Amino acid sequence: STFLLSYFLCSFYLHKILKLFGVSGWWAILSSIFIAYFSPQFFRLLGHFSLGLVCFFPMVIYRIMQYERKQQVRYLLFLFIIVTLFTFLHLYYLVFALALTAAYCFSYCITNKAIFLKKIRYTSPLLLSVAVPVLILKIYLLLTDNIKDRPITPNGYRSALATGQDILTSDYNFIGSNAFAWIFNGSSRWSEGYAYIGIVTISVLLHLAFCILRSLIQRISKKEKRPSHSIRSYRVWIITALLLLLLSMGVPFIWGMDFLLDWFP
Repeated sequence: STFLLSYFLCSFYLHKILKLFGVSGWWAILSSIFIAYFSPQFFRLLGHFSLGLVCFFPMVIYRIMQYERKQQVRYLLFLFIIVTLFTFLHLYYLVFALALTAAYCFSYCITNKAIFLKKIRYTSPLLLSVAVPVLILKIYLLLTDNIKDRPITPNGYRSALATGQDILTSDYNFIGSNAFAWIFNGSSRWSEGYAYIGIVTISVLLHLAFCILRSLIQRISKKEKRPSHSIRSYRVWIITALLLLLLSMGVPFIWGMDFLLDWFP
């Protein structure tokens, strides 16, 4: 029942996110349902049971978006509560929240034209709201965990990576197993890195890439500023997504920077 509830909550928060982006009516309702129920996170139920709660990411993203719009403390409090509760369900959720928030804050800083101090004042409370659960977890482990020599080095950062094949192909449907499978000499099945985003998302991203390229050409050739997207804040989230995608692919560790693992634990 908990996992069924998570799909309902996922659809609910996706609908709220789409509304913030100006999507309305039945299109927003149908989109939120399809995105939730066709999420590749479903496959976590087969091997990482508690990681199958699909509502976590939309809940975190929605609170960050609300904080971006209104900058009220209550949204940070909601974010803190969500991250803390999910941390005690599975520690990976804490890592996900830290990575997502850090990537968002970095993207915000490089895309926003405000002065540096204003960026710091905006991002610091946001980072603090997901960092405090780390302190709470540490205190809890200090008081309850009798084992002092647990491994601290992340395991599987080379063997459990997402690849282009995992993201662009899927052996579970006709389009996913044929559209781009020829590039990778086959299509992907469930694995640690399986994260097929679907042909609709792939099409939207290709269209977005075309719009960005067209905008750049017009700026260079015609000296004319033409926005590549009607919603300006899309840049923050597309950069955030790209940063997290690179991390899921093992970057920068696979680029000969294994020494960074000494800092990550």
